[in-house]
Amino acid sequence: MANQPLLTRRTLTTLILFTACMFSTSLLAAEIPWTNLGTKNGIAMKIRFIDDKGTFELKAGGKMNAPMDAVIALLFASEEHTEIFDAVSISKVFWSEGFEKKVYQRIDPPMVSDRDYTSKVKLSFGRDEYGPWAKRSFKSYKDPAYPEKEGIVRMDPNEGRWILRPEAGGKTTWCDYFLRSNPKLSLPQWMLKKTQMSSIPKVFRSVEKAAQRFVAQKRSVPSDIAAEIASIQSVVPAAA
Repeated sequence: MANQPLLTRRTLTTLILFTACMFSTSLLAAEIPWTNLGTKNGIAMKIRFIDDKGTFELKAGGKMNAPMDAVIALLFASEEHTEIFDAVSISKVFWSEGFEKKVYQRIDPPMVSDRDYTSKVKLSFGRDEYGPWAKRSFKSYKDPAYPEKEGIVRMDPNEGRWILRPEAGGKTTWCDYFLRSNPKLSLPQWMLKKTQMSSIPKVFRSVEKAAQRFVAQKRSVPSDIAAEIASIQSVVPAAA
């Protein structure tokens, strides 16, 4: 028992140093400047590299000519992503509850080995001074149901979010997209920038076209999503 206080102090010191290190790393990442990639097909993009291992953060924004309810419904319908995105070869939802899912996806990029990851996906809705919004967030994690496979590169980290806002009376949607990822590619930064400048606008337009088909086919937005959107779009009248 005599050694217990010493062990406690050592543990506390370790935790303090670890926390300080993580806080310092976060500050360093926050100070890294963004590089403007310009605008392509109506999508404005910027990027920054946050470590020397190929991890980058990307921001993109642009308009989709489709209503927000159709866009968010398809973004959450991970089981349909093989039909929406050319690069997604497998997309399996293996757990779902309310507005949360666990998803396994495999990516088939050109000229390199397949990539895969498991992620936790979540929908949320709200309203702020700019009006109603819907958000789809995702974050990769390790799940024993889908261990790493030989010949397939596990992407980690791979996380981000879509934030959607209705425009033009609900006929169009403004989309802000954020991604933090490490595709594990031995590419110089200039080439990775060029790759993102090409791929991100395609991602936006793929979702847009799928949402337009959704509307044209007169598909129904899931009732729980429709109810949340109706709730955030309603305006409570001010008290007299």
